[in-house]
Amino acid sequence: MNLTQIKAAKPGQILKDDEVRGLELHVRKGGAGSWMLYYRIHGQRRRPKIGDHPGLKLAQAREIARQWLADVARGDDPSATKAATRGAETLQALAERFHTAQPRRTAIRHERGFLRRQLADLAGRKIPTLRPGDLEAVKRASAPVAFNRCRAFVLTTLRWGGYRDVAEALAVVGAHKERPRQRYLTDDELLRLHRAITAHEARWPHQMALIRLLLLTGARLSEIQRARRDWLQGDVLHLPRHKGDEAPKTIALSEAAMQVVASVSPRRGWLVGFASYPNAGWAAVRETARLGDFRLHDLRHTHASILLAEGYTLGQIGEVLGHQDASTTRRYAHLTTTAKARAAATVADIVARKTAKAG
Repeated sequence: MNLTQIKAAKPGQILKDDEVRGLELHVRKGGAGSWMLYYRIHGQRRRPKIGDHPGLKLAQAREIARQWLADVARGDDPSATKAATRGAETLQALAERFHTAQPRRTAIRHERGFLRRQLADLAGRKIPTLRPGDLEAVKRASAPVAFNRCRAFVLTTLRWGGYRDVAEALAVVGAHKERPRQRYLTDDELLRLHRAITAHEARWPHQMALIRLLLLTGARLSEIQRARRDWLQGDVLHLPRHKGDEAPKTIALSEAAMQVVASVSPRRGWLVGFASYPNAGWAAVRETARLGDFRLHDLRHTHASILLAEGYTLGQIGEVLGHQDASTTRRYAHLTTTAKARAAATVADIVARKTAKAG
């Protein structure tokens, strides 16, 4: 089949391609036609429509036909996939259903960002049409950590929506290996942070209160952001919901933390009168304190490192931070050497004092 033959074809004529076996052009009046692909799978004959001519050119029809025949060779039926696709929803529609069903999901803001950026080319696609190569393209164009979070979101959403076969097919595109981030404030950085917060307190009192509480409590940003003032009973903050779980969580507030809460008005009922990400305030603090790539979430890591240095066990720290899995807390295990060294030094001092009397 070539372009000359296509132009000379009569209505009702069927042209068969000699380059891609099974590809046919069914000619209609006015030079229009339909590209069809004939093949057999599981003992059944199939002749699904690829597209319309002249909208779809010969070269394009051949490329699609080759892809479909490759699917057939793997045991997949393009005809069945096409039929299933007609009534299928797009990735965007499924994600909206997923978020509507889980309005308290802490990662919603980030996941919607994935749909606008990393997944922009896939969001409008019907789910059965998604292929590993599509996710591989996202992987090549994304930063490693961003891709890993994006990949997890796609697979979780597909499984939730009942598209497990698609999820398993896409899962062959592996995640990047990540090394756990271990960034803590040194004593000097902690002092600079305190001075920077104090310097910007007059301009952003509620944002600075939020930052102080993250350090003093070791809580997640979302836990303090969304906390209501009436959830505070005495010096204990009662969260009705803990991360993705339904179990409640309590956060004990020290006297210093209580002073921070009391220093700001509970605008709109929020614990510190501020329920957004402190973009401007945190950027100013980080620059003033010269903290480089230090993140807000690293305040939680710093809180844990301070507790370890004071001799608290990993189990106790896991309780404070609200870790549901002990393996999450074990990322701080290397810091226990500091506490162990202090304990050893304390014992040595005591032994030295006691034995000194013996002369």
